[in-house]
Amino acid sequence: GSLLSGPLCDLRGRRAALLGSLLLNAAGYLGLAVLDGPPWTYAGLLFVALVGMGMFGPAANTLVADLTTPEQRPFAYTVNYVGNNLGMGVGPLLGGLAAAYSYDIMFAGNILAGLVCAVLIALWVPRDRHRRAGNRKDRARPGPLGHHHVLLVVLVSFFYVVPLIGLEYTLVLAVTTVLD
Repeated sequence: GSLLSGPLCDLRGRRAALLGSLLLNAAGYLGLAVLDGPPWTYAGLLFVALVGMGMFGPAANTLVADLTTPEQRPFAYTVNYVGNNLGMGVGPLLGGLAAAYSYDIMFAGNILAGLVCAVLIALWVPRDRHRRAGNRKDRARPGPLGHHHVLLVVLVSFFYVVPLIGLEYTLVLAVTTVLD
């Protein structure tokens, strides 16, 4: 997924790559949650979900770079890093709790979180700067960090990472307990 993210960002833009990564991930996990087929289908669906997950980070990082000034970037990346790490800390706990109750709840939470993040990005994250050829109306509006969309990307990253990491840790437990 990381390898696909760069060319997709260049071809369609960072926002489109973020949306594509979230939708791919949700589609893969939806397939894992509802389909009952031969073992190779699980491997294929997990591959699709993980490609989507892998595409998210590079696209988010390039979007942060695109939406911030050089002076804002160190702080924006630090906040993004903290948000991702908080998600990685909370994710296993929530994933384990959801899986203990029901794997269906775990998958539904993951899919729902990804789709909510996609909607937030589609509604509030502007298109890339290099694609907005001087249109004054589309210029960045001041806000927190000098550009409020950076904070939105950080929050979306946090809420996206939490269920993914929870699912990643829970999958190993499921294989050892369900498949002995």
